[in-house]
Amino acid sequence: ASNRAGKKAVKGINLTVRRMIQEHRKNGSFTDTLLAHLMDSRTEDGELLTEEEVVVEVKNILAAGHFSTTDVLSWMLYTLAMHPAWTDKIDSEQLPAIHAIKPDLQPQEQTQSLQMFIHEVLRLYPPAWSSWHRTTQEVTVGSYTIPENKTVLISIFNVHRHPDFWQNSETFNPWRFEKPLSAAHSFIPFGLGPRKCLGMGLARNIITQTLALVNRNFRLIPKKDQSTAVFSRVTLGASKDFLVELQQR
Repeated sequence: ASNRAGKKAVKGINLTVRRMIQEHRKNGSFTDTLLAHLMDSRTEDGELLTEEEVVVEVKNILAAGHFSTTDVLSWMLYTLAMHPAWTDKIDSEQLPAIHAIKPDLQPQEQTQSLQMFIHEVLRLYPPAWSSWHRTTQEVTVGSYTIPENKTVLISIFNVHRHPDFWQNSETFNPWRFEKPLSAAHSFIPFGLGPRKCLGMGLARNIITQTLALVNRNFRLIPKKDQSTAVFSRVTLGASKDFLVELQQR
């Protein structure tokens, strides 16, 4: 039954995206949207993406955005339950409006308790635990020389916990984001540079609004004798479910 439901959902997405593509071609209805940019994208050979390729890219972005955002929100709520002292700290601040939240996620630009909490959870549990890149030319990094056209894996999870960048790196401590970081490249939950996550701004708004609203209405009480560990897949999940009770505030 779940397989049939999944196929039906995918079919619905395909039809919706194709209808939007055709409407944009006819009326320019989605100018300056991600869909319009995808339709204007070209392959390495200079050819425009086909309709099927655009549909595939939209589905990839939809899936990646869904899993990454839900996973990081789960880690946010898990951490809030494990560190209840931050409940009142966060609730004491006014919920920021969406248009006031800066999407570039520069740690030194936000010093409120809510933002420090979010940054520390993103440090410990980055939604994408790794990033792959291919070299376009030979490059030297430290004592290593990487040839041209080689795939390089960057472990964001390890960078965020590396003792060279973070004091007591395994310890939850949002106050470390109270001041500008000495090494800004040590905090890259959504990547860095021109290839950083396209949905970073949207994810930023969803995380901030959801966490603040949940925290304002509930206290999260963890069940006794529970612990969980990270589980690496496409995004960073948990090895098992973590159960909490919701206590109305």
